[in-house]
Amino acid sequence: MTRTVNAYALLAMTLGIACTPPPGESQEPPAQEPLWVGILRRDGGLIPIGRYDRDRPVTADPGADVWDQPWPELFDSETTAIAASEQADWRLTTAAPVRWHLYADGERAATLDATQLSLLGALCMVGWGLGVAANAEVETLLNQATGRYEGPVGVVFSQLADAVVPEAEIPALDEILRELGMVDRTEEERRRIGEHTGVDYDWLGFYRFGNLLVGVANGRGYEGEGYQVVEIQGDQGRIVVDVYGGGC
Repeated sequence: MTRTVNAYALLAMTLGIACTPPPGESQEPPAQEPLWVGILRRDGGLIPIGRYDRDRPVTADPGADVWDQPWPELFDSETTAIAASEQADWRLTTAAPVRWHLYADGERAATLDATQLSLLGALCMVGWGLGVAANAEVETLLNQATGRYEGPVGVVFSQLADAVVPEAEIPALDEILRELGMVDRTEEERRRIGEHTGVDYDWLGFYRFGNLLVGVANGRGYEGEGYQVVEIQGDQGRIVVDVYGGGC
């Protein structure tokens, strides 16, 4: 179920004019654009799940994390979702990028544009996502995708990744994920603790942006599903984004 809402402008675009500081004054390095992470679903909906802004600790509270989750949460019904979207503070969270880069099956698949806000089904809930402009490459991927209609086709970023990193090239990855509790259950564990307990993770790839290495996962359990972003530094990892994706 996808409902498109054309009444809201997706982005307000502004032009900046570069200027050279007078002699003797230092020039601050330009701020870097935040890196957005999102999911492209099989139904064609794009859901932003997190944002990385390395300048944020300087511009926000001291010690603030460089990761945040500015996108609206899920709602129990269309009525509550639409009512919430009419609030000015909610509309501020819709300032997501227009241009996104899709990665699927371990490689870059397409570039796509988000053109409008869309109300998307999320199991027994609803949530706001972005509708994607007509794109032959994306349409082909969506038509070839299998699995749940609301399931992920791939991960999208607002910037091109420097590299898609194979899991085998990440030192101590198994230990990192085990420490985070993000390893799939074995058949023995399923029998021992119950089929309806715990979470299994489908990894949508690991990506490098300069010195930043992140992995994106779709965690699924009996009570619902979610999306996680893990930042890896050396032999350490931390879950920086954990978004509820819906449940019943």
